[in-house]
Amino acid sequence: MEKNEFYYVHSFIYDIDSIEKKELNSIEFKDDFLVTFDKIFRDIEFNSTEYIPARKELKLDCREFVVTDLEKLYEIKIDKAEIYFFNDEIAFFVLKVVPLRDLGKEDLYYLNFMLSSFYKFEDDREIYVAPINGRKIGLNDCKNEFIKKDPDNTNFPFVDSKGEDNDFKKSRVGFLGEDEKEKIMKLLERECNEFHYMPVCKIIEKIKNEKILVNYDTFITGFFIDYVKINKSYNYYDNFNPLGVNFLFLYANFKLPQKELEKEYDDNFRSYEPFITYSKYTGFIKDSGFYQITQPDADIIIMGNQNNVLNFFNADSECIETIENYMEKHRNSSINKELIIYLYVLFQNVYLLMLSSMFVVDYNKEKELLNKFLRYKDNVSYIDKAIKKYNSFIINHNFNSVSDNPFLNSTYQFFRNLRQIPQKLSDLKLIVGQYNSLKNIIKNISKNVWTFLAAMLVLLIALKVLNVFSNYLIDGFINGMKYVLSGLFKLIKEYYKLGI
Repeated sequence: MEKNEFYYVHSFIYDIDSIEKKELNSIEFKDDFLVTFDKIFRDIEFNSTEYIPARKELKLDCREFVVTDLEKLYEIKIDKAEIYFFNDEIAFFVLKVVPLRDLGKEDLYYLNFMLSSFYKFEDDREIYVAPINGRKIGLNDCKNEFIKKDPDNTNFPFVDSKGEDNDFKKSRVGFLGEDEKEKIMKLLERECNEFHYMPVCKIIEKIKNEKILVNYDTFITGFFIDYVKINKSYNYYDNFNPLGVNFLFLYANFKLPQKELEKEYDDNFRSYEPFITYSKYTGFIKDSGFYQITQPDADIIIMGNQNNVLNFFNADSECIETIENYMEKHRNSSINKELIIYLYVLFQNVYLLMLSSMFVVDYNKEKELLNKFLRYKDNVSYIDKAIKKYNSFIINHNFNSVSDNPFLNSTYQFFRNLRQIPQKLSDLKLIVGQYNSLKNIIKNISKNVWTFLAAMLVLLIALKVLNVFSNYLIDGFINGMKYVLSGLFKLIKEYYKLGI
């Protein structure tokens, strides 16, 4: 186990048709988990037609990079890049980063700030990446020769484009507003190097061979862009970024000497606060209530808030070899149990937030009466689908225990409380309760009484027509059967007459 390990996580909606199933690996649980949790990841699931849940490891021929905002520069190693594909088209990209040099806390704060930044358009400075690739890269190199000026701005990710007007600068793959659809679909038809969404292998190949920097947003996007599902409906806010966040989640491991660990614990880990608040510097803390601390096992302490989690290991523990062996055992395997639990709670969080958004519907933007009623009809179906998804979550994912192992179960419950899963589920239960029948669905998506009455009138007319049509079919069927039976009776009667 390295002294400091940083995992950066981003969620997106994936297209299952974009996945080569032969490239996937099963997520294997051999011990410690209850059947309610283990069943989700069992090989029997992996061997099914969907191959989900599963994971894919992304291969990189270049792993050492510099990351800079042109004010500070740090060398990092990408130890691992993976995508975890969960149910309901929810996936998580996980990037494991290790600093190449020993850094003090202040430098680690700043490095974490840069690595966790994601589509922060309001920032003063862009974040850039370049492969070391055997080259000695300094800050002056990045400021001068490494930024390639492009007056036509055709290679947006490779230039300092502040102030430039660019079609894609603030767009997202997956979010297609009515006014964006045509423009974005045309851009998607171009070659990948004409806009800033392209696979990471092509990005790395380009910046290895030219003295240019790649925008960090583009770099991160490149790892999972091939799997993002294009959103052609209003179902979700943004398939590329379903939570609408402008940061990457952090899951980190720190190994500290026992005296330092004790000192930090007594001080409520205040010096580690910047890691969970995306800050470059420590701030004044009067109340540490905005993050929580737990000790699920001897020599291991966990600190977290609603977004991020930090794990602290006692480097002087008599059990450190057990901890080291445990971490090393899972380093190159398909399973890091604590990380999987963290990702699963993230999955629950994304699922519930997207499900809540499905109950927010609007049809009043339509101007034509026919379109208004068509949208109204779609919303009724949409809410009905949301209720079914809610029931699916209650049945398949809403359990409080995952293991008889006290450490794993305590960790799971701590993560769930950090993400406020019970509260979100409680809020959603109240919403679902407002839509417990077709009548209530129609009533609750109506914006005014006249639309409601008109919708009910259309529904009644439709039901009446259906009733009349069904009665006609039934009467026709009965009369037809009478005719057939009457004819058959006559034939039988004539047959017996001839027989006599």
